[in-house]
Amino acid sequence: MGAPPFTACSVLDDKARRIGRRLMREQFNLGFVDVGGWDTHVNQGAATGYLADRLGELGRALAGFSEEIGPEAGTTRWWS
Repeated sequence: MGAPPFTACSVLDDKARRIGRRLMREQFNLGFVDVGGWDTHVNQGAATGYLADRLGELGRALAGFSEEIGPEAGTTRWWS
């Protein structure tokens, strides 16, 4: 049995956008986000599968966050 499908497709993107819009743009210079569920070991896939879906969602969330903080995204440092 593989890992359960990741169902929070819009949740992470929505939260990232809210953080960018409400907090980072005007109040804070540093932020952290913790997202679990990466230790899959099964059904990871390359272009499709659980891990590929998670990476796609993370990419969309980071893009949404970047859009919300506006021009500051160009000077933002990203670590993982």
